Amino acid sequence: MKVFKKILLLLKIIFFISCKNPIEKKEVGNEFNSYKVKKELKDKIRLEKEVKDTLYFEIYDKNISGDYYSKSIHAERGFYIKKEKPESDLFLYKLNFKKGKIEFEDLTEFYDCGNGVLSLKNSTYKKMENGNYEIQINGEYAYESSFFIRGEYSLIINKKKELFFYPVEILEHRKERIFAD
Repeated sequence: MKVFKKILLLLKIIFFISCKNPIEKKEVGNEFNSYKVKKELKDKIRLEKEVKDTLYFEIYDKNISGDYYSKSIHAERGFYIKKEKPESDLFLYKLNFKKGKIEFEDLTEFYDCGNGVLSLKNSTYKKMENGNYEIQINGEYAYESSFFIRGEYSLIINKKKELFFYPVEILEHRKERIFAD
């Protein structure tokens, strides 16, 4: 019965999110728009899973330092970090939090069409008086575009004991293409 109630609650959340953020209708005959709709749906499903995983959480008030691993880094939606290195995954990144700096290493073993090289440099973090973290991420994606994001994040721990940087507010976001078309 508990499982049924949790599923029902999750469905309510999904319907609430989908009603608040409807996907625009696209032309059916256009392959690019069809691809874009599929990608938006995948992103939406992934986000809903992240919301579900963080329903049971508490604020993690310890300071972070040392090596952590992440399967994906989405500064605008938040991202998980773990102390234990996963055995294998399509994407894997190592983040070393040390004296206010975030050292980044891409451990992805195979690049294919659709997944590109992520490079972070000159990234920093600091714990604020309110317990949140200000994180600045400066990087490049697939040698195609550079970006800078500065935001305030709350560090929470979920029921699986995973740490999640939840974006409280994105304070600054810049993105520009490296090569002109």
